[in-house]
Amino acid sequence: QERAGHVQNDNRSESFADPLARLGKGCNHQHKYQNRQHCKEYQQRAAFPSGDGSGEWSEVKYMKLYAIEKGVPEEDILVDPEGYSTYETMQRAREVYGLENIIAVTQTYHLYRAMYIARDFGMEVKGASADLDIYSGQLYRDCREVVARIKDFGLCLFND
Repeated sequence: QERAGHVQNDNRSESFADPLARLGKGCNHQHKYQNRQHCKEYQQRAAFPSGDGSGEWSEVKYMKLYAIEKGVPEEDILVDPEGYSTYETMQRAREVYGLENIIAVTQTYHLYRAMYIARDFGMEVKGASADLDIYSGQLYRDCREVVARIKDFGLCLFND
């Protein structure tokens, strides 16, 4: 079983110095734990919060503020306000921001897909689970994840 903060490395290099990618959509209780774990994993790396940056409730704005509050220097925070999906976040991390080594921080049920997509874009990736609590509505998210995995597998299959 996964535990919060456990980094999956699949026997890859231990010297990850590039950004962490914090994945998520919408501001809710899960994001509080993702942000907390994201800041915990930060060790002289850039933080890369990604999500919907539009509107008054911009999730990346609040992720950035939280990271700063927890001691991450503002100049080390690279914000992607157009990470509307996991696939787009990983695509933009590689193609727009040029990232090669990342630590993806998200809930365990979502982590495997994020890591798969990152690898498909040629990035080395570790994963850090942000599961610090038990969430209500997990069955809905698990069902949604099945559909998202099929969609993203297809996108990865034809992305070349």
